[in-house]
Amino acid sequence: MAENLPVGTIRFGCKIVKLESHPIITSHTILHLQDGTVIKAKVVIGCHGVHSVVGDWLEWKPTRRFNLCGVVGFTTYPNGHGFGNEFVRIRGDHMMAGRLPIDEKLVYWFVARPRTPQGISLTKSLCYYLWFVHAGKKLTILYSGFERTKVLRDSTMELIKDFPAEIPDLIKNCDLDSVSLFSLRRRENFRKGTVTVAGDAMHVMGPFVGQGGTAALEDAVVLGRCFAQEMVAVLDSERSNKNNLD
Repeated sequence: MAENLPVGTIRFGCKIVKLESHPIITSHTILHLQDGTVIKAKVVIGCHGVHSVVGDWLEWKPTRRFNLCGVVGFTTYPNGHGFGNEFVRIRGDHMMAGRLPIDEKLVYWFVARPRTPQGISLTKSLCYYLWFVHAGKKLTILYSGFERTKVLRDSTMELIKDFPAEIPDLIKNCDLDSVSLFSLRRRENFRKGTVTVAGDAMHVMGPFVGQGGTAALEDAVVLGRCFAQEMVAVLDSERSNKNNLD
């Protein structure tokens, strides 16, 4: 694909630091790169996630919490896990769990579920302080990382107890220091003039298997088709106008 594009079309290490409208051609946008380069662009499509200079240009509203949260982690099987080399997803009651072997001993897993009052309570409980009195003084310490992830693991196991046994077993035997809780947020205002976003900058994606990257590729195909259709329409219109003049 790259070989069919003009030289210089693809550039690496070009971080955008600022966008501004062209002072004369209002349909164009001026991009300022970190190395001082200035590019005049007819169309700008940002595919670099939620925290984006392009997003700032679009004047994104503050993020809104999506109604999904989840838990991810890794499980190590010293003697091998025996799973096939495939990505498995299992859907349950408003939840989804999955696993993906990394090698013959390590397995990545995730559980996605709706945000519920219980889930919010769990998130808050991970930030609670423990109060102790020692030598007449009140001391404050945080839960240890082990305690936090153990609470998270046990709560997740309870949620998916009715899933096929391999999923609860994965979580039960997980590497506790790899477990993490996440929540998803979404953005609005995806387009402004000829500037827009695609991939995980537009779509809400869980951090499961690189779906943001694949969504960006799919968006590129769709946008390419839309551009092609528009170009054909413009050419047909120009031919029609020329024939009318003749």
